[in-house]
Amino acid sequence: VIYKHNDVNDLEDKLKKNIPERLSFIITDGVFSMEGDIAPLKDIVFLAKKYNSVVIIDDAHATGVLGEGKGTLFHYGLKPDENIIQVGTLSKAVGSYGAFICGSNTLIDFLTNKMRTGIFSTGLSPVQNFISLSNLRILIEDNYRRENLFEKVSYLYKKLKDSGVEINFYGTPILTYIVGDDKTAIEIRDKFLEHGIFIQAIRPPTVPEGTARLRITVSYKHEWKDIKKLIKIFKNLYSEVCHG
Repeated sequence: VIYKHNDVNDLEDKLKKNIPERLSFIITDGVFSMEGDIAPLKDIVFLAKKYNSVVIIDDAHATGVLGEGKGTLFHYGLKPDENIIQVGTLSKAVGSYGAFICGSNTLIDFLTNKMRTGIFSTGLSPVQNFISLSNLRILIEDNYRRENLFEKVSYLYKKLKDSGVEINFYGTPILTYIVGDDKTAIEIRDKFLEHGIFIQAIRPPTVPEGTARLRITVSYKHEWKDIKKLIKIFKNLYSEVCHG
């Protein structure tokens, strides 16, 4: 089902038009990587059950961060269900590589025996799997890293906002500043690089025309001096480039 971004009313309209006997799949990010906003998962799951649909959640940017490290589903207090499939990567917060699929026993048995991309791929090494599982346990059991991360993100947002920077923040480690013009976004990115700071300049077709943006991703490993340096440079460049 293709629907407008995070628009549950549009989603329901599309589901109503679907053939009742036909199984629909609603695919959504948990945290959207180009903006940092969170999917309205409670509403999506409710509609999925109402209209006999399956929700597939890509939790690449939520795993290890939201829901005590367990992802968007747990962030909303939702329980695993037969009509929910949770997928994600081990290469971001988990600090490893590979990916995972969580679902019902029936689904996992089916994928184990029928999924060509899994059957005909070389399996991950036992050592790498051990590292992934160990890191997942640390992320779930140790709240300090998440608390420290969100303390830094909130501080960054508040300081930039108080300085008049129109920064977008949705309670995740991804913050965005909409520049609009592609050339200006690249220009600001390059100026940040001159100060030893890498901020991605996201441009079409990754985002809609006219919404080129700077994408800031805060990590637990960033030190407070890094955050304060970013704030100082951002304020200066904001005045120079955006209002110069």
